[in-house]
Amino acid sequence: MMINENIFKITNKNELSSCLYVIHKSYEYRDKKMNLNKDEHRHTYLTIEDLNKMYDENIQMFGYYKNNKLIAFLSLKINEYDIKIKDIVVLPEYQNKGIGKELLDFAKQYAKENKKSKLKLGFIYNNTELKMWYEKNGFVLIEIKEYPNNKIGYMEYKINEIDVEYYGKNLQ
Repeated sequence: MMINENIFKITNKNELSSCLYVIHKSYEYRDKKMNLNKDEHRHTYLTIEDLNKMYDENIQMFGYYKNNKLIAFLSLKINEYDIKIKDIVVLPEYQNKGIGKELLDFAKQYAKENKKSKLKLGFIYNNTELKMWYEKNGFVLIEIKEYPNNKIGYMEYKINEIDVEYYGKNLQ
């Protein structure tokens, strides 16, 4: 599947350290911007072992490259009926340039091509800028859960309107 010449599937564990760098830098920037501490978001502290485990668990990983440099990362957990976006991050110096939207569009197309009914994701609910961005891109807030250190919002994007007909049962 090639809907974007800058997005490539991560197919080698040797690429994971570059992915981890992008993840850390992106989340550190967000944490600082939102004044979050270590207990409020685990992805800032992912280890290479965590990423290796995700890779081994068949989490689909994609890198966005510009001039042969990895500048953004997308990871998707494929479920029976839907796909969960685990990470969608862009290095701070490349943010607000449409790269996140390209990754999101790629995820939508990937879900459609794999005959999944929805894309799902979770985000720190206090990140209103991110919430509005997802809403602008067709996602709908479906749930808010409160945890000891923060609130997590859960959103979904319906790939098509024939969920019940397509799968023969109600997936709501």
